[in-house]
Amino acid sequence: MTKKEFLNILYEQLSDQMPEAKASAHTQYYHDYIQDAIKRGQKEKQVLDSLGDPRLIAKTLIDTDAEPSVFSGTNTSDYSGQDIYHTENTGYGNQSDSEYGQPKHRHYHLDLSTWYGKLIVIVAAAAVLALLFMVLSFLLPVILVVGVVLFLVSQFRKRH
Repeated sequence: MTKKEFLNILYEQLSDQMPEAKASAHTQYYHDYIQDAIKRGQKEKQVLDSLGDPRLIAKTLIDTDAEPSVFSGTNTSDYSGQDIYHTENTGYGNQSDSEYGQPKHRHYHLDLSTWYGKLIVIVAAAAVLALLFMVLSFLLPVILVVGVVLFLVSQFRKRH
């Protein structure tokens, strides 16, 4: 199964049971998810295999549609006449989420299995150690002076 077939099946199943806007938004979500996974280096077949059957996904989304979702607080009539997803078009979601009342939130997760994830950890550790050594290099002379002064004061008190 290809990405387009997966998305078409998902959209067809969803559009029969829920408003077009929600079906389009769910389909757009899976389109973006697949694209992101491919950009991270996974093969399209691997991503689609990990997702499973689009009919099962559609059934799960339909079953949970009665529960509060990302669309709570928005008026679904605002979506009428605005078709985000077209089955014959591959230009999914040319409109941004904010045009439909949903702010776009990006979450970045550091993947430590990649070379740049490991590099970021090494650089952060080096920065923390450098800061620690810098603070200690300023405090060490002060600590030594205070220690010598306290030693001399204690020796002075013992004699008197």
